[in-house]
Amino acid sequence: MAEEKKGSWCDIFKTFKYAISPQKLLVALIGLVAFNLLSIAFFQENTMLITAGEHLGKAFSLAVGQPVPPYNTMPEAGVNLPDSGINLLGAAKELVQVPLSFVRGPKAGATLSESRWHYARLVLFYLCVWVVFAAIVGVITRISAVQVARDENIGLKEGFKFSLYKYPSYFAPPVLVVIAFLIVGILLNFVIGLLNLIPVVGPTIFAILFPVCLLLGLAAVVVIVFGVLGSPLMGPAIGVEGQDTFDALSRAYHYSIQRLGRYVLYMVVLLFFMAVSVWFVKTFIIQGIDSVTKEAFVLSGLGTDLQDQKPPVRAALEGEANQDGEKVGRYERMVQAYRYTWPLRASYIVERNGSLMAVGGKEEGDTVVAEIKLNGSEDVGGFILGIWLKGLYYLVGAFAISFFFTGSTIIYYILRKQIDGAELDEVYMEGEDEEFEFGEEPQEETESEETEESK
Repeated sequence: MAEEKKGSWCDIFKTFKYAISPQKLLVALIGLVAFNLLSIAFFQENTMLITAGEHLGKAFSLAVGQPVPPYNTMPEAGVNLPDSGINLLGAAKELVQVPLSFVRGPKAGATLSESRWHYARLVLFYLCVWVVFAAIVGVITRISAVQVARDENIGLKEGFKFSLYKYPSYFAPPVLVVIAFLIVGILLNFVIGLLNLIPVVGPTIFAILFPVCLLLGLAAVVVIVFGVLGSPLMGPAIGVEGQDTFDALSRAYHYSIQRLGRYVLYMVVLLFFMAVSVWFVKTFIIQGIDSVTKEAFVLSGLGTDLQDQKPPVRAALEGEANQDGEKVGRYERMVQAYRYTWPLRASYIVERNGSLMAVGGKEEGDTVVAEIKLNGSEDVGGFILGIWLKGLYYLVGAFAISFFFTGSTIIYYILRKQIDGAELDEVYMEGEDEEFEFGEEPQEETESEETEESK
């Protein structure tokens, strides 16, 4: 017997089994690699994902009372960390820093023109990112829609086919929300503000119409707040219903406003479940694989050429920094060169703002802990190792992306049943409507022919 789909909030806990789908993980992994390459192309660095991951990890550590490491990019330091109790306020502050990590401001001391160029480049960067991620969201939400409704897997090919066919509908909704905010909140108020320049009567007209500006400001706030709040429902709306942009916008706003309290509660449950699941995958699977592999290489002699030499990161934290990178094992040096900065090459391990970082070049105020020296073959090997090791940790991010949009699809189904009364197994499937119509036409023709024969 098929499992009965009740459409309660408990269905959110089914997210894990759907999110672990290899097809969705592969698609999300492609998106993360594209994000990384675009960040390097626009900003010559790829630390946005690393910084966001650090804040997320610290938030979880503070929430469960685990010790928080005093570094951010060198996790295998092997130092004793101080005990720490549960700190929910600190965890909340770290969570706030997660989205802020993706909106980095200009460097300190930047001029006005440099700051403007930085933000213009940031907008262009995220526009290019969304060009890629709109298709990624389309594939994940479409596969999730069919999985949840029918317990079937339509496969990667069908997911991409649907996503590309509906690509304008996936791409447009968030962009239209931003455009509507700019038009309502800024452009129209700008036009009303120009009335103040009219000689003699201008200030009076402007003062009379000022309440209109306040109403436009309120409308702009509603547009952007509920647009952001309902954005997780836009992709699932298209994947489930197979409709267009305006249907996705309408459902996202309607569902998030109509059931605001429940929707927020569902999202909180999803995010908490996602945090626990991502922590489990990262701690017990990814880091477990990494630790076993590393220890095996150390035993084979690749980890250290001289048994009494420590890796430079660990030695630095213990006050025994070694400036001669040649005495560190080949595997250790190859990993340090590309693990955190791939596809860029790290040449130094430095202490910057109290944290140890693998960097390509030194900056003012950096304290060099070790220099990473590689010969030609080691450089090539390190680059290839970086692909595998970076990809291993990117799987954590890919799982988080798959988890979030899969869970958002389940929440969409729940809200749709509560508001519209639609069952959870009702999902748009290409070709089914056409088959039904073609199947009915011959029957009608047969009935009409039988009537004529009887006459």
